Amino acid sequence: MDLAATSLSLIATERHLKSLLSILSISSDPIQRNSVVYAISFLSNYQGNQEVISTLTEVAANIAEAPFIRAQALEGIGNKLSHELPENLYQPAVNVIIQGLDDTEAEVRFWSCFAAGALEIKETLPKLQLLAQTDKTIVAGWWSVGEEAEDSVTLMTGGEPPLRKPYNLPTN
Repeated sequence: MDLAATSLSLIATERHLKSLLSILSISSDPIQRNSVVYAISFLSNYQGNQEVISTLTEVAANIAEAPFIRAQALEGIGNKLSHELPENLYQPAVNVIIQGLDDTEAEVRFWSCFAAGALEIKETLPKLQLLAQTDKTIVAGWWSVGEEAEDSVTLMTGGEPPLRKPYNLPTN
């Protein structure tokens, strides 16, 4: 991800957050939208922020959004969602994660697996176990959806997932 988004995520203030959300509301450029979603996903000062969670949930749920942007939003939800949030924010985010496990896009399934494991959403265990056995699709720069599902199952059952090395996919 670009250095500007990473740097901003570390120093952002309320003013920055408002600007980022404004860009997200008007921009149709997928690269710009992804940079904004990345930045708000890692805003260090906004752990569990309701506006951030609400925005990430909306982006992840929007099937018209590019899959890599939805995947980034799911990663952000996995990093930011907190049980302390009101039910009206927590449950829709969990629902988006659960729906993402069945998405047609491997990248969305992968990051839904990550989020389910990070948040220990126990109701996803049967689906994660199925994905661990059946989904061999490799996500560029990472590993297979099934391996990510397996790691989430391991986390939820009290284990320590292995340290994985990303697969190198052939370039065209």
